Amino acid sequence: MVPMPATRSPVHHRAGRSRSSGRGQGGETLIESLLAIAILTSIVVAAYGGMQVSLRASASNDEGANAGTLLRSAAEILQDPSTDYIDLAGCRGQAGYTDLPGGTGLGEVTARIGFWKPSAAGSDSATLEFSDPTSAACPAEDPGLQLIQLSVRTSEGATESLQITKRRS
Repeated sequence: MVPMPATRSPVHHRAGRSRSSGRGQGGETLIESLLAIAILTSIVVAAYGGMQVSLRASASNDEGANAGTLLRSAAEILQDPSTDYIDLAGCRGQAGYTDLPGGTGLGEVTARIGFWKPSAAGSDSATLEFSDPTSAACPAEDPGLQLIQLSVRTSEGATESLQITKRRS
């Protein structure tokens, strides 16, 4: 048998470093750092954009809630027994319901009046027509029941509305 020459075990380098490199690879390269900064910047910009959308939606919801509160206040004023029923309100030069509240940043509350008109004799139904002060939609005689449509426009241009009925006492 022929003796085998002695072989040396292969040299293992730590963490895959080659001997020819004079420096270690323990730190990040410039490209890795720039990539990390770009990713973090994208995350921050997306979070900021999400917060802006959330804040705008919150402001819009607050304004809608304020408009709703303003409309309910106007409705309470009109439904209060001490508030007079105005015959033919808003028709043929007759005054309408005008002493309604307004809010900061919101327009004034406006009231549009509708009157129920009985249909033909023998019928149990009635029709509703909103009055237009310049048209013949105003009844000749006030039937004693009005549908009042209250509305207010927000600063964003949205319109909130609420309908109530008022009876002559």
